[in-house]
Amino acid sequence: MSRTTVSCATPKDHHLPAITVDTDDEKVEVHKEGWLSRESKFLKKLKKSYVVLTRDCLYSFHSKPVDIDAAVKGKDKQCVPEDKYELPIFKTVTISEGKHCHHAHQFEITSLKSKVIFVGSSCFDMEEWVLKVQCVQRWIATGGQQAKLSGDFQSL
Repeated sequence: MSRTTVSCATPKDHHLPAITVDTDDEKVEVHKEGWLSRESKFLKKLKKSYVVLTRDCLYSFHSKPVDIDAAVKGKDKQCVPEDKYELPIFKTVTISEGKHCHHAHQFEITSLKSKVIFVGSSCFDMEEWVLKVQCVQRWIATGGQQAKLSGDFQSL
C-alpha cells in the first residue's frame, strides 16, 4: 500500500487541505454505496444513479459497477463514472427544507461555485447519506486525525 500526499499548488488555493491520494495498488475505501436520484444540472429532472462514497469523493454511475475499485480508478471502460464530486471542494452537505426542497428526502452538497441535489429513497436513506458524507468531510478537514465522530470511522 502506498500513498502520496498532494498539497495545493497555487497560492489562491492555500485554504484547501492536503489530500492523500491512493495509488493504483491500494484498494479504494468505500464508505457507502447505493442508488440515489440526482437532479440534472440544467433540466432539473431526477435521474437514478449508483453513487459510491470514498474517503475523498462521491462518484455517480449509470449502473452499478461490477468492480467498484476498477470503476472508481477508471480501469473499467464498461463502467465509467458519469460524475465525480471531490469532497474537499464541496464544503457543506445539508438536508433541503422549505422552499428550496423540490423533492421528498432531498439533500444537497455545495461548493462555492456549484450545488448538487440528491434524493434518497426514504428519510432514513437520506439521513444516512448525509451523516456519512459529513463524517468523511470532517475526516478530510482534520487531515484524517479525527477518526471518532459518532462511532469508529473504519466502521462507516
